[in-house]
Amino acid sequence: MILRPEVVIYQNRRGLAFSFALRERFIWGLSYAATRSALMSNARRLVFSVLALGLPIILLLRMGRTAWSRRVHFAKFICALPIIVALLISWSFGESVSYITHRLRS
Repeated sequence: MILRPEVVIYQNRRGLAFSFALRERFIWGLSYAATRSALMSNARRLVFSVLALGLPIILLLRMGRTAWSRRVHFAKFICALPIIVALLISWSFGESVSYITHRLRS
């Protein structure tokens, strides 16, 4: 897939409850961090756990910059901000938890 401003992709997930989407993002964050941390030291996992909590800010800024540069859907992006922020927080919290709780290496 090519990242081009004129390409718009729609996902048809009608009936998806907000609570389910939050849980889904949390689990995806857990899974992502578990995979990434498999070969990390405990100290490195602790650092990544703290840094993961800053992900919502970084990702939101990137998304906002992309939406602004395309301008076509910027108003929709602004309207969706509360949901986007909640989903980003859920993902980052899952990622942070996973880095902390990943089985300690002996």
